Amino acid sequence: MKTIDRKDLHLAYEEKGNGPTLVLVHGTGFTSRSWLRVEEGLARQFRVITYDRRGYGESGGKEPGSKAYNQTQADDLLGFLEQLELSDVILVGWSAGALYCYHALLKGTSRVKALICYEPPLHAAKNIDGHLFRHFMQMNLQKAFGNRKGAVHTFVRMVTRLQNGESSLDRFRADYEKVLSPDYKLTLDEIAAGTGEELKPEMLKKIDIPVTFLSGDQSVGFFHKATQRQLNIFNAHCHTLKGCGHFAHLENPGRFVEILTKVVTGKPVEIGEG
Repeated sequence: MKTIDRKDLHLAYEEKGNGPTLVLVHGTGFTSRSWLRVEEGLARQFRVITYDRRGYGESGGKEPGSKAYNQTQADDLLGFLEQLELSDVILVGWSAGALYCYHALLKGTSRVKALICYEPPLHAAKNIDGHLFRHFMQMNLQKAFGNRKGAVHTFVRMVTRLQNGESSLDRFRADYEKVLSPDYKLTLDEIAAGTGEELKPEMLKKIDIPVTFLSGDQSVGFFHKATQRQLNIFNAHCHTLKGCGHFAHLENPGRFVEILTKVVTGKPVEIGEG
């Protein structure tokens, strides 16, 4: 991977392809390798840039405290775009990655022309449902007894749950293990930083670039409800990925590439499943 260094930060990144620039921002607990199965498909039409966020994968840097965590991730993203001298960027934020995109865009949008979000869990903590409550109780108990690995795996099972009660973790366990961060403390600290409760609707409405949402029809209810809240905030459109859960880029990379390409170009692209 290529690297950039800025003050206390060391970011590892990769880029492939040519065309409009996509910068893909990964979610909590997973590295940039979570995009591996969609990179080649997207690189046929786009310049695709992925990076390990601070502390993840091959990136380094001091972990910020919980109060500064979200703003630090935003500053890292803005600094990354600046140091690579990127312009007219389309940000693609998956899960919590989209929340850090929000924070960054509230500081400035001069290098970004559009944002595409895949199921950001905005305000999930204050709109908790039974599914979230049960898993968070289990996670907190595991953390209290020093079982960080168990707590992270409880988190992963929670977000990989599908509408039919199964989990894509069981079907794609080997793939998940390859892209899961081994730094369990970092993952748990990021979870503790919240789900963007400080991002008020009136603040988000100040983001002055187009925002589009993607959602898997097999994702559990709290992702759908969070997406709906954000659609109302941005008066945005949502594209549904049939047969997909919260990890569509691992579960069905062909479908993910197909829909994302259509959103960016406005033209249908048939890639299919797998």
